[in-house]
Amino acid sequence: MNGKVILAAVAAASALCACQSSKVRISGRIVGNEARSIYLEQVTPLSERIIDSAQLDKEGNYRFELREAPASPSLYNVVYDGERIPLLLAAGDRLTLSSVGSVARNYTVEGSAESELLRQFYQNYVAGVQRLDEIAQQVARQEAGEQHDELVKAYTEEYYRIRREQLRFIIENKSSLAALFALYQRLPGDANLFNGDSDVVYYRTVAEALEKSYPDSPYLPVLLAEIGRMDARLNLASQLTVTGYPDLELSNIYGKKVRLSSLEGKVILVDFWSAELGNGNARNAELKELYRKYERAGAPFEIYQVAIDTSKPLWITAVQEQQLPWVSVSDLQGGASPTLKLYNVQRLPTSFLISREGEIVARDLDGEELARKKSALDAAARRAAGAEAAGNKVTATWYGRGCRRLGGRPQHLPIRMVYFTSDVHLGGGGPEVARRVERQFVAWLDAVAADAETVVLLGDIFDFWFEYREVVPRGFVRTLGRLAAMTDRGIRVLFFTGNHDMWMRDYLTRECGVEVCTAPRVETFGGQRLFLAHGDNMNIGRQPGLRLLNAIFRSRFLRWLFSWGVHPDWALRFGHWWSGSSRRKHLRQGPPPVSLTEPLVDYARHYAAEHEVDHFVFGHMHVARDCREGKFHSVHLGCWEREPSYAVLDGQGNLRLETFTPDL
Repeated sequence: MNGKVILAAVAAASALCACQSSKVRISGRIVGNEARSIYLEQVTPLSERIIDSAQLDKEGNYRFELREAPASPSLYNVVYDGERIPLLLAAGDRLTLSSVGSVARNYTVEGSAESELLRQFYQNYVAGVQRLDEIAQQVARQEAGEQHDELVKAYTEEYYRIRREQLRFIIENKSSLAALFALYQRLPGDANLFNGDSDVVYYRTVAEALEKSYPDSPYLPVLLAEIGRMDARLNLASQLTVTGYPDLELSNIYGKKVRLSSLEGKVILVDFWSAELGNGNARNAELKELYRKYERAGAPFEIYQVAIDTSKPLWITAVQEQQLPWVSVSDLQGGASPTLKLYNVQRLPTSFLISREGEIVARDLDGEELARKKSALDAAARRAAGAEAAGNKVTATWYGRGCRRLGGRPQHLPIRMVYFTSDVHLGGGGPEVARRVERQFVAWLDAVAADAETVVLLGDIFDFWFEYREVVPRGFVRTLGRLAAMTDRGIRVLFFTGNHDMWMRDYLTRECGVEVCTAPRVETFGGQRLFLAHGDNMNIGRQPGLRLLNAIFRSRFLRWLFSWGVHPDWALRFGHWWSGSSRRKHLRQGPPPVSLTEPLVDYARHYAAEHEVDHFVFGHMHVARDCREGKFHSVHLGCWEREPSYAVLDGQGNLRLETFTPDL
């Protein structure tokens, strides 16, 4: 009998929970406004629609109830007096939303952890957008001059501050749907802060986290689809030649393959047309006149014309009858030709003008516009040649060793690179050494920023770092400023803590937008899987002394005691002494032997035998080494005080070790 009662009670409780779990109640009080109507809006990946409405009573109270709410948090808006308040609601939530005065800036929310997290982001975001609007209005009223320039500067600084804050929020809360909401927020002018293909890393970071926290969320497939589109565009970029455009290799009317990049050094018009459609004949006549003009003048100009046809006889006949003097090619696949996707050709004819430096500079120019643009490019080339002959560098940014050059001129290349370095030991050594090393490191950051997609810092970047809650070590302003500028531009920066700079909190993430990693990890770049680690904790299980020392240094409790028990001046002085004593010992012993890296190589060999990894990258040992054994590849980065070294992964998946020698 008792058993039946218990079972009945359990069943009743389960039914009650099931009933309650499917409902959501929203209530609250809004005062200080005259509007009486309030609405509840459901936001799906495809639409927004009002699903309920209510009237505020005399005291400003209101109430909504959802009978069938989804189990996973979903986005809703409370709409009041023209303002939308975003909420993330899941079945079972009992939420209170109240406000006094301006709703968007002053509302409070209780009863939903996800909605509270979203509120923290949204109110900061709204405040930033309003500041941008105010500055923009001042700019519009201010005439050109010093004050106008100051306002423009203030607008720019606020813009990047908002981006930095959004990025910090996204990284810190990547497992929350609030991070997804932050990814898609727009600024005045309908500008999305995270809309470039280089920002796919942030989309992917959130997607990977949400797949674990909310695998059934209806917003996840939409996010993954967006990542797929970004990856497709980046995959296109991986097919770019060193000249900066998608390369083609197609057959001419005689069956001989002609590569587009074989024409580099000239101004090239890549022209897509169709002999079968017959709508490009008049244009071909204009192009022939222009082509002959530049041919007589001896100007370096070529046309690479791609026929989007399926009939070889018809295409050959058109080329011969029209006596087309340029390079005529086709793959005879018609509308199925992959060249159309490579260049995103939507209609025929379509053309692209490529400069001598290998950059696509214009699209779909007519005869006169094409001639003017060609003349402008020739003039620019002459000026560049004159300046170079005079000994001047034709650069917009500083290019150091390791950055690619063609024909003596730096190229602005769309191929995105991944760079790796470690063991800079900023602040180490005497004042002269510290200044020299930081100048070198900053010059390297400037150089790689030209084409970097990601920069990976593999530990011991600082010779000693101890971060208090409100205090960080002084100095390094040039380095920190460069890192913040890189993340503001959308360059991803990963910082792996080493044994000298492990005592970090959230400063680099909050202020500089840097992702801090406290353990080894495998990252995928351009389809290549890389095992990344500083290298101080490899095979630690076989080293009891190192294991004990590691436990002491990484103990949160001992770190807390150190922060509260030792004055920062004494703590940092002790830390620099401790760090410097080890470094000075190694310097006295001379250059470290390559054999020091063998334990890391051995660890990598064993790891590669059980896991799919294309490359390993380590720091820590202060020895630059590139170890290749068949398919096995391990790169070890050196110490900047002796020999500044770095590794670079190019768009073709090749990882190589380089030495940096700046012109300081």
